[in-house]
Amino acid sequence: MRYTLIEGWLRGHPKDGYELVVAHSHAHGDHVAGDGQFRDRPRTRVVGYSAEEIASFFGIANWPQGRARVDLGGRVLEAVPTPGHHPSAVAIYDEATGILLTGDTVYPGRRYVQDFPAFQVSLSGMGPAGSSSR
Repeated sequence: MRYTLIEGWLRGHPKDGYELVVAHSHAHGDHVAGDGQFRDRPRTRVVGYSAEEIASFFGIANWPQGRARVDLGGRVLEAVPTPGHHPSAVAIYDEATGILLTGDTVYPGRRYVQDFPAFQVSLSGMGPAGSSSR
């Protein structure tokens, strides 16, 4: 059955009006290859892959210097543009937990960077809002 994990979670957390948002840290194939399985799912939005589509979805007014707060209905996340590894890279900061999800922008091992100056700016600006050097 498709969506088994999602449907199981919804049974354990019943609430009307859940919407699934499928967004990515960036547009490399190993991150977006599974999107097709969600395209026809009800109440599901698959976010586009370009910097423009990501900025539009999250409401980031000034890519890549801007940021946006995203309210998931009681849980607010912050979307932080982090180009360098990929032009459309974005990190997600969860203030409630202090967790910063960086995708491939920050990880152990070899780094693949398309735009090194943009990568340096992204790394210096990923802290909580107000601590950015951008």
